[in-house]
Amino acid sequence: MTIVLLEEGATASGVQRKFYRPPYEKGEAYIQVPRSFWSTGLVGRLTGAGVSMYLVALALTRHDQPRFYLTGEFFDSHFGISRSSRKRGLKELQEEGVLSVESVESIDFTTMKNRRRNVYTIEGDFKQPAAWTGDEQPATSN
Repeated sequence: MTIVLLEEGATASGVQRKFYRPPYEKGEAYIQVPRSFWSTGLVGRLTGAGVSMYLVALALTRHDQPRFYLTGEFFDSHFGISRSSRKRGLKELQEEGVLSVESVESIDFTTMKNRRRNVYTIEGDFKQPAAWTGDEQPATSN
């Protein structure tokens, strides 16, 4: 299998094409997967659980806020991935250096009990890229 990375404004041969506009205005879900996912070979080293959890991590973060945590109820209602796959995928991502994890203690003000939660951070080049602003135009070739 060969994966060719393209700029969003040109074809592989360099020929100008219609500029792709991500569907942000339409309210459609759109996640830009970082180039490092492909270029470092991460895509080939992860299992389906790892890829799924990487996409979940990207969906829950932004380029300027790479931290997230998961609650069982929210995760189950939004993603439909089993608990065992979630745990396996998160472990793979930590082993690959994509995620770091920190155990954070906080108080649940409803029950007034301390709780501990894992807060994950997407590391380095694996973070979600900054959102496309629409101001950029593809380079023209001579």
